[in-house]
Amino acid sequence: MISIVIPVYDNLESARRLLRSIYRQLDNTRGEVIVVDDGSRTCDASVLEGEFPGLKIIRLEKNAGASNARNIGAKNAAYDIILFLDADMELCDGVIDEAERSMAEKGTDAVVGTITDTPLNRGIFQDYWAILKSYFQSLPRESSSTFYPMVGAIRKEVFDAVGGFDARIKGASIEDYEISMRIDAAGYKVRYNPGMIGHTSYKGFLTTLLQSCGRAKKWAMIFLGRLKFDNHTTTASQGLGNLLGFLTLLLLAFSAVFRFLLPVAAAVLLGLVYVNRGFFMYVIRRRGPLFFVVSVLFYLVFSLFITLGSLSAFPYIFRSEKSRREVLYG
Repeated sequence: MISIVIPVYDNLESARRLLRSIYRQLDNTRGEVIVVDDGSRTCDASVLEGEFPGLKIIRLEKNAGASNARNIGAKNAAYDIILFLDADMELCDGVIDEAERSMAEKGTDAVVGTITDTPLNRGIFQDYWAILKSYFQSLPRESSSTFYPMVGAIRKEVFDAVGGFDARIKGASIEDYEISMRIDAAGYKVRYNPGMIGHTSYKGFLTTLLQSCGRAKKWAMIFLGRLKFDNHTTTASQGLGNLLGFLTLLLLAFSAVFRFLLPVAAAVLLGLVYVNRGFFMYVIRRRGPLFFVVSVLFYLVFSLFITLGSLSAFPYIFRSEKSRREVLYG
């Protein structure tokens, strides 16, 4: 039996699409679905109760963030396995079966899945972001260094033992990395199941760019505490690639005055492509050589903002753990 927890905030139509994909796979004899309406202003998730039999709605009067909503959903879960899902997703067939199968295996404390490289909302940037996320989230072979609630199941006793998500971290920010650090410190293991696949939608270019910069600063705060990269998404190759992208743009800017720096910039750019050659070859196979050029351009722009965000955290290396955590809550 499984409890599915979905936080919702002003995204009723997305939640409806997700619920339809859930109810194609789940009936009331196998588990429950809990939607936590995190103080929505433009809609009321309670209207979904009439459409989906047995659906449980928890309405919060005040918006307090997705982490708080997930914690409340988990607290009200009736079963030992909790599957967290983001509302802007649509599950592929078999996700719930795969989650239950993985959690039934001995020694499994939590399991995460992955996402397709085709977004629900098509666009040049959204296609790039989807293929980037899909590639790096699919890197793990058996275990994952990160428990992410976009599509992740965890034993309720494990979730309670580590204290759940830190509700002081607002928005969709760094809550996945923060709880992963506590899961790892407590000795629990997160498995990776490539059969748990979902489609998702993405925000626009500018919004994602600014969020990535802020997220990079908070991720760097956590990195300073554990000094360890992840085995997907924030890998060492990704970190080096972002640094090389930042240096490429810096050298190109200076080459406007110092022409001899232009070939140096080209060499650094080639280094970026080589370091993340697996990703860029995946782009070519999936979207063709023209989209490879587009991907390099997007990668360079995001490298600039992600590196600046990360560097802004490094002065905190000489400050207390308390001051670092205060940045996570901002």
